[in-house]
Amino acid sequence: MLLNPGSVLGDRYEIIEKIGSGGMAVVYRGKDKKLDRYVTIKVLREEFIGDEEFIERFRSEACSAARLSHPNIVRVYDVGEDGDINYIVMEYIHGDTLKTAIRKKAPFDSRSTINVAIQIASALSQAHKAHIVHRDIKPKNILVGTDGVVKVTDFGIARAARAATMTTTANAAGSVHYFSPEQARGGYVDEKSDIYSLGITMFEMITGVLPFQGNNSVSIALKHINEELPDIRQYNPNCTPSLEGIIKKATMKKADERYANIDLLLADLMRARTEVAMNAEQEHRAEAKERSHAVAAGTAGAAAGAAAGIRMSRRAEAAKELREAQERAEAERARIRKMEDEAVTAESPLVHRRAESGSHFRENIPVENRADDATRKADENEIDLIRFKKNEEAPAAEEPQVEGDVNTPLVSFEKYGKRLKISKDDNYEGEYMAVEEVKKSRRPERKRRNPRKEEEYDNERDRKAERRVIAAAIVTAIVLIVIISSVGLRVLGGFKGFGSGEKNIETPQFIGMTYEEAQAEAEKLGLKLVKEGEDYSSYYDEGLIFWQNVDPETMVAGNTKIGVKVSIGLQEQEMPDVLHKSENDAKEAIIKLVGTSPDIVYEESDEVKPGHVISQNPEEGTKINAHTHITLTVCKPEEGGDVVVPDVQGDTENSAVQSLTAVGLTVGNISYLESSTVPEGKVITQTLTPNSEVPSGSVVNLVVSSGAPAQEEPEEEEPPREGGSGQPADSNSTSTQYFTITAPEGAGDTVHVKVVKTDAEGTTTVIDETRNLSDFPFSIAVTGTGSGTVTGTVDGQTTLSENVTF
Repeated sequence: MLLNPGSVLGDRYEIIEKIGSGGMAVVYRGKDKKLDRYVTIKVLREEFIGDEEFIERFRSEACSAARLSHPNIVRVYDVGEDGDINYIVMEYIHGDTLKTAIRKKAPFDSRSTINVAIQIASALSQAHKAHIVHRDIKPKNILVGTDGVVKVTDFGIARAARAATMTTTANAAGSVHYFSPEQARGGYVDEKSDIYSLGITMFEMITGVLPFQGNNSVSIALKHINEELPDIRQYNPNCTPSLEGIIKKATMKKADERYANIDLLLADLMRARTEVAMNAEQEHRAEAKERSHAVAAGTAGAAAGAAAGIRMSRRAEAAKELREAQERAEAERARIRKMEDEAVTAESPLVHRRAESGSHFRENIPVENRADDATRKADENEIDLIRFKKNEEAPAAEEPQVEGDVNTPLVSFEKYGKRLKISKDDNYEGEYMAVEEVKKSRRPERKRRNPRKEEEYDNERDRKAERRVIAAAIVTAIVLIVIISSVGLRVLGGFKGFGSGEKNIETPQFIGMTYEEAQAEAEKLGLKLVKEGEDYSSYYDEGLIFWQNVDPETMVAGNTKIGVKVSIGLQEQEMPDVLHKSENDAKEAIIKLVGTSPDIVYEESDEVKPGHVISQNPEEGTKINAHTHITLTVCKPEEGGDVVVPDVQGDTENSAVQSLTAVGLTVGNISYLESSTVPEGKVITQTLTPNSEVPSGSVVNLVVSSGAPAQEEPEEEEPPREGGSGQPADSNSTSTQYFTITAPEGAGDTVHVKVVKTDAEGTTTVIDETRNLSDFPFSIAVTGTGSGTVTGTVDGQTTLSENVTF
């Protein structure tokens, strides 16, 4: 059945385009209109609609994949029916299949092959831990995203490994080019069959060809059974020995000779990847070393001979020149020191010569030795002479002579102005105002004013501030008038758009409803529902409201906005270790985690204290959620001792009686009371306080809900219906009630549920579908008119039969 673009399934999933097809289904790219995201939609082929076996296999694909949560496994979002159309909604992967990548790029190098195989093996490891065998691993069932992430899909023929999955050659499951010898023979299939198929897939990636080919499926199957795997190196000589060994071990004909489990294969792949990376690094270093040697050999070799020939002769000449220069410098320094000593002891003529020219001595010093002279320690007599000369020339400094352009500023204004300080008494502003020129106005008849020169300058500033205050007061008054008018309209009820200001609406319980149902209920009451986000929930399934910002039964005004959050799925938690804990503590830990109360089974034990947990199912660390069936085995309390009162409020009447008698309590009087909040048949209150310790055999009285109170009859009498029944036309009221469906003991993994309603309007089928056992117990809403009955069956067994007044 081909669906046209634009078709909508389940009022939610819009078909965009066809992207592929398989033996069981046609695959489309679609869009989830509710969550605004792209999805993959698999629709069962039309020829299989009447075939229950294929429909069951189609549904089993969704069930198998939905139990798995792994980054390398395609997620399943939804499974449903729309008329005769059976469909599965899955995660949409932006990319293509591994088969397409092999056709375009094979043979792969060893590193790419190992990286892809690691991701596939990681996905299979998660599936095998859940006792699920894929049985159809092949490149077409492996998607490669544009981000490089590999995801395994199509668990359509997966089976639980704990069941003996036997096939025959006539209907052997899997693809003939990839399935294992035991699949070809129709023998027992387990996790090692997936290991064989993964080995064939790795062979195709590294070589680009399939190992076994033939004219028909029978000949290919026989080759899987009888022929050895071809030599990989004849197709790809660059395949590493470690990868070749992994592929050979994974594809051994006998299952016992393969890897014992997928985790061992995954460990070898990780080691092989490390080996490939180390070899690549060593090759890179070797190439870099060879390049550097080649460059060095080309340049250094040419200069080595010449350098060796002249090195010895230059060393001798350089040493000789250095010694001669040192000797000359020392002689010159001695000569200069002698001249300066003579000058210090000389009379005034020498002093006079120094006054005439400060550079007298330095002109006679050789240029190469002036640096040494500059660092020489001055003689004390010379210092006294310099001081005497400085004092002699001091009066001449009173009239400095400035050379250069007279317009050149001596100090920059930008640097000097920062240090300028003005006295507070300096009336510089008044002086400035006195000489400020009033510019001519462009309008000759109006003289331009200078406010700074006016005496009323301060008063004008005050007047402006006053005007601003008056303007603000006017605006405030207008706002107050509008607010007071609005309140008055609300009180008088003269303007419907404002709604009622009285808090006369009781906030309903939106939690547990779908957003559409809650929105309809809110509109009916005059409230506004606002979706404030979506998140995972520990207790509520996808699409159900799990939080509201106004508590139920709170009185609010009309048009009040109620914020809600919608669940995008159950959040999985790890099962805690409750062994040897008290029954009460164990139940509280589990309820706090997933919101589901575990089933309690009592047994006698000499090793565990009475009232404490002997065993738990599932085990510690197992992923659980609100739908997981959890059972705790508790040591039976001693007769005559104290027991803990279980909390049975909210349980069905039968379940409450069983829980109370199981711990040694006696159920006394059971009374019934109408309730608009507790569904019919559920316990409203109990006389003994929950979780308290009381003597064994104590009596517990229960109050059970008899359903919502009947709607009040209208005060005005309506004319009787035609036919002379004498009853008013609206005597049959319409309402919605909730019922809990439970699964019978010994039910399989999937069961068929059917609920039928009979009321004043006739007989109607409420639900008729197949569900997973993990969904039980669950609640359904039944809307009816007048009096009637609601009957529910699970796999043909009646689990619900109640008389109802709607």
